[in-house]
Amino acid sequence: RDELEDLVAIVAGRPLTEEETAGTIRNLYGTRRFSNVAVDAELLESGEVRVIVYLWRAYIVRAIELEGKFGPTREDLRRVVPLAPGDPFNAASLESGTAAIERRLFADGYVDPQVEPEAVFDAMDFTVTAVYRIAAGERARITEPYFDGPTAPFTAADLAKRAKLKLDAG
Repeated sequence: RDELEDLVAIVAGRPLTEEETAGTIRNLYGTRRFSNVAVDAELLESGEVRVIVYLWRAYIVRAIELEGKFGPTREDLRRVVPLAPGDPFNAASLESGTAAIERRLFADGYVDPQVEPEAVFDAMDFTVTAVYRIAAGERARITEPYFDGPTAPFTAADLAKRAKLKLDAG
């Protein structure tokens, strides 16, 4: 409680200002321990203002686990995941990690990699373990050409045809 009170810039007995309210929100978000912060002010009959600061605890990433069989090292795959231990958990980052792992496996020659993400929450200490279950699938020596990025003014089919590859996929 003392630590949180030090972060609240709103001072009892002084007029409530936007600067103090914004400072309080900024200070609390800066700890990365809260997913949402709201400040509510209510004018009482006595003329005083009651201020309530609402806090929603953020889940913190405890660990990232990779399960299954895959070619790259665990460390190589962990590097492409936008989550890291100690970061606030974000469901969008969990999904981005899924897509990043699949892209990495595809770039390494795995034709149809499948990644299933799961977030395992621990409500006692507000931590989450991100688990990626990976089925890299079969690795091909050669696959159909793909272009990572915009190809305008050409289409991907035009570029593949112009390359005049004399290799058969697979």
